Amino acid sequence: MERDSHRTFREIHGSMENLVSSVNDILEKALVEVVDDDAPLNLRFITPYQLSTDWPMDENCSEYALTLPGELPLGQEYISVSYTWAHSQEIDASKPISDYRIKDRATPDAPFRSINCPTMVFHRAWYFARARGIPYVWIDQECIYQDNTEDKERHLQIMDKIYEKSKRTVAILSKEVPDTMLSALSQLLFNDSHKLYGAPHYNNWLLDVDFFPIFNHLTKDRMRPLVSYILSDRWFTRAWTFQENHCASACEFLVPVRNKGDTAVKLASYLIGDDVSLTFRCMLDWMNIDQSRYLLSGVASISPDINLVSRPLHSLLYEKHPSFPAPHSILFGMMEKCDNLICSDRLTIFANACGFRHKLNSTILNDVKYSYSTCMIALIMANEVENEDSAVEDGIQELDPDTRMYWEAMVATTKKIKIWELDLDKPIAEALRKMGVIDEFD
Repeated sequence: MERDSHRTFREIHGSMENLVSSVNDILEKALVEVVDDDAPLNLRFITPYQLSTDWPMDENCSEYALTLPGELPLGQEYISVSYTWAHSQEIDASKPISDYRIKDRATPDAPFRSINCPTMVFHRAWYFARARGIPYVWIDQECIYQDNTEDKERHLQIMDKIYEKSKRTVAILSKEVPDTMLSALSQLLFNDSHKLYGAPHYNNWLLDVDFFPIFNHLTKDRMRPLVSYILSDRWFTRAWTFQENHCASACEFLVPVRNKGDTAVKLASYLIGDDVSLTFRCMLDWMNIDQSRYLLSGVASISPDINLVSRPLHSLLYEKHPSFPAPHSILFGMMEKCDNLICSDRLTIFANACGFRHKLNSTILNDVKYSYSTCMIALIMANEVENEDSAVEDGIQELDPDTRMYWEAMVATTKKIKIWELDLDKPIAEALRKMGVIDEFD
């Protein structure tokens, strides 16, 4: 499948009749319905081979087991891991890492095997699991049989549920924070741990006193470069990791720092191995200090350099609500800015991120005869719902005024696709925007 979102529908199909025929063919051959939300996922997990009560203290554990599907004990929480397969991180030669091996319980007579995922991903994921006291970890390269097409497709269709139902998702970044930013990182972690978020309180503040210079050093000179640096990690450019973060019930980011220098002493209480754990929330709230200056001064637009960092954070912080329509404009626009290896997988990624009830079998559609843009149209059409749904309206009315205004606008701009009204001379994003199905995304 070619990623043809830059081409017009006329260039792809030539006529409306051919477009309609292709959409019908896609829906007939590849449409699948989502499993019930309460249905068991029957996942495999990685767990210590000898799981004892003191397992969180064993930093030298090297032997692990791959459980049978559905073997997770009733009520047991698990951790899902998000990372890039091309994880680029050097191994510190001064700190030897165990030769990790896994025993598949489905083949008890087979010997232990080597791990499939990057060594540092596995190593750091288990440091995190020990710190959180959760002995079951889900890693796609370990828990999905990568050479089994049927097993891969089954997991693709429930990927959103895997991350949604995990107690925590740990996103393992690869760019190490440089020494020059460790002091700012220490300040960020301190404020996060003490819940010191956002702009200062303005009650009883003298009107003729400009307090913003006090915070300028923290935000412009220290916090913003740090946040920008973290957001430059390759993890933020991948379509799969975008989906995993969006679907996760709770996501923490492991940022490598290594324990070095005097500043690192301040980080000691925050370290998980050679990482610190961050959330989007603490980064975003500190960026908002700068935004509050413009809002208070009556300036309608936000400074471009602030917007460059804070808008992606706002978008990635979007939380799904079961009663509300998915913000297709944000999700489609952000996904188009991300890359991945297999184009047809983007259909599953988009469906998972939107929480669609119907999805497309991306394995069947991984063929040059299918158009990515046309498959996306078919996918959206298969999941259209009427805006007058009373559950949506009731849910919106329960929100605070500012949030309610946002969702009312979202519902107002969500329209059903009438395929005959699609402009054949526009690529997919422009065609949907012209119909009012998605909004502009910068």
